[in-house]
Order: sequence, then C-alpha cells, then structure tokens
Amino acid sequence: MNEDGDRSEANVDTVVVSYNTRACLERCLAHLADDDHRVLVVDSASTDGSVELVRERFPKVELVALRSEEHTSELQSPD
Repeated sequence: MNEDGDRSEANVDTVVVSYNTRACLERCLAHLADDDHRVLVVDSASTDGSVELVRERFPKVELVALRSEEHTSELQSPD
C-alpha cells in the first residue's frame, strides 16, 4: 500500500550480485528480464563468462562489472 492507502503496484528494482554463477545467473535473469522493472547485476570479476552472458543475452539488464575481487568484501554481509 502506498501512503494514501492505495494498493497500486509498487516500483521494484532487483539487484543480483554474482561471482562465477553463469548457469544460475542465466536462469535467474530469464525469469526477471520479462518483468517490467529495473534489474541490475553486480559482477565481482567473474571468469566464467557471466559478464558476457549479461551483455549478449540480456541487453535491458544494467551491469556493473567489477574488474577485480578486491571489492567483493564490500558486497558481502557482515559475519
């Protein structure tokens, strides 16, 4: 519900964090790409073709491709 009590649809963005998960990522994006909302993939320097998959098969998906694993600690949840 919005602040006026209306049950109109909410705007939803989806963020997928990925590291060498090409097969799983492909299935995930195949389901998300058909929806009418923003999808963002943050890739942590994958070496399995994940970045190329997103660029080639899912052009509407926004991609942040980190160049090295040095930033992955910023994406992980605290212990």
